Amino acid sequence: MNKRMIKFLDYWKYFTAVSLAVLLFGFASMYYWGHTYSIDFVGGTNLQYLFNKETSKREIESSLLSSKIQAVSIEKQEDGKSFLIRLPAISEQREVILRNTLEKDIGTKIVVIKTETVGPVIGGETLKKTGIAALIAVLGILLYIAYAFRNVNFAVAAIAALF
Repeated sequence: MNKRMIKFLDYWKYFTAVSLAVLLFGFASMYYWGHTYSIDFVGGTNLQYLFNKETSKREIESSLLSSKIQAVSIEKQEDGKSFLIRLPAISEQREVILRNTLEKDIGTKIVVIKTETVGPVIGGETLKKTGIAALIAVLGILLYIAYAFRNVNFAVAAIAALF
């Protein structure tokens, strides 16, 4: 029986080079494109509309673009006639104008199911709670690995590998 062993330590330079390349690409991407936070973090408006006829996502997008509004996301709901539209924060007057434009462009009446505006204050709270949850998770991992392997160095190395 012939056992073949791969000596990974012989290739440490290649693994290090690939790891550094991935890290540099990640940092360059974060620097170039920055963080793109969702509506939950920066604030915005969620609109849920019910259309009287079948409507496509593309029709809604083109109507929004003609209104010079860039939708963050447009989701078709299960019933096929209602859509959840996420936008940057808009006023009630702007929402009425937007709805009238959609009705005119698509040629159907729209029933407003839900309109909610999420402010950046709620986003700040969400960001804070997310940070606390991540910190608790990291501490939990640290404690578990330190206990399982009876060595704190392994736990610190595992946490360092996460980042």
